[in-house]
Amino acid sequence: MNWCVSHEHWHIVCLSQELLAYGLSNSISSMFNSFVSAASLSRSIVQETSGGKTQVSARLSISLLFLFALFAIFISLTFSRFL
Repeated sequence: MNWCVSHEHWHIVCLSQELLAYGLSNSISSMFNSFVSAASLSRSIVQETSGGKTQVSARLSISLLFLFALFAIFISLTFSRFL
């Protein structure tokens, strides 16, 4: 995941270090009954191409996605009432 984004900006990435950090985060989170981490390549690429640099743009896109999903649920509930 990190390699795809950093390759475009000519950054050097140690893939073994990224794999170790990802494995440790999943292993430690499983001990405390929490969710494991995952990467969303499509959302990260969209944020990268649109020029998003901070976590504010990621949170904005997540909130818009949540509102869109909530709107879709309300629309489907409205139409199911008339059936």
